[in-house]
Amino acid sequence: MVWVKRATANYAVWRPASLAGDRTLYWRASAASTNRIQALEVDGFQVGTDNEVNQNSQTYHYLALRDGGP
Repeated sequence: MVWVKRATANYAVWRPASLAGDRTLYWRASAASTNRIQALEVDGFQVGTDNEVNQNSQTYHYLALRDGGP
């Protein structure tokens, strides 16, 4: 699971490993969106080009959790 929030934003986005395709969820009643958290990878995660997760000269906070299973 990955959670990403721009320091100056009101809302964060997140993505669980079970979510298929290029979709990202919000921590509010809103439809899933694309081009934010694009993929969870073995050694990290990939973000898209949307300003919510990737804007020049902005500070972002993130939390990435991994299942410790096999």
